[in-house]
Amino acid sequence: RLPLPSGHLLACVVVALKAYAAANKPFVVEIPVNLRTALGLSDEIGNLTGLLRLPITDSTPAEVQTSIMKAISENKHLAPILSSHRFRFLPISSLAQIGRAAHQREVKTQQYSFSATVSNLGLTDLSSFSGPSFEPTTCYWIPPHSPSNPLLLIMCGSGTHLEITASTPRALGDNGRLDRLLDHIVNHLTSTAPS
Repeated sequence: RLPLPSGHLLACVVVALKAYAAANKPFVVEIPVNLRTALGLSDEIGNLTGLLRLPITDSTPAEVQTSIMKAISENKHLAPILSSHRFRFLPISSLAQIGRAAHQREVKTQQYSFSATVSNLGLTDLSSFSGPSFEPTTCYWIPPHSPSNPLLLIMCGSGTHLEITASTPRALGDNGRLDRLLDHIVNHLTSTAPS
């Protein structure tokens, strides 16, 4: 938990992750993109999300933000949806088998097709979680575990604070590695915050 930073939060976190990653390996981030706004749909219809997969070569939050917005303007976040038609007629058991094989390969080699998924859920109105004799001061979201996702980072703001939660396969986050990564992100955000 840290004070709510100003500026391009998601881009700042992506820059912090890239700085922490191995310099000799490509850094590819996945960013969930809300499709409801673009389609003029209500937020109450459930989860309708595109997924932007973006190689990061930029080194400043402004450059990363520009790359993200350019990719979204080119509809690159729709690629997973548009390509899913190939799998529409496969039985669920076949899809599960394909997924398990890919996951086993990634775990064995510790080589993933992307580096992290970073999701910024924005500001949460805490009053919608209030009740008689209960007034929350913050909230956070627990990232769902996925063994095929090397890192899932979720940011959620409430009031004046930002909560960052993360999930990673045990083999990638053991021996304090996940704690050190989160400390690095917090230090990066607080050191680059305007004074």
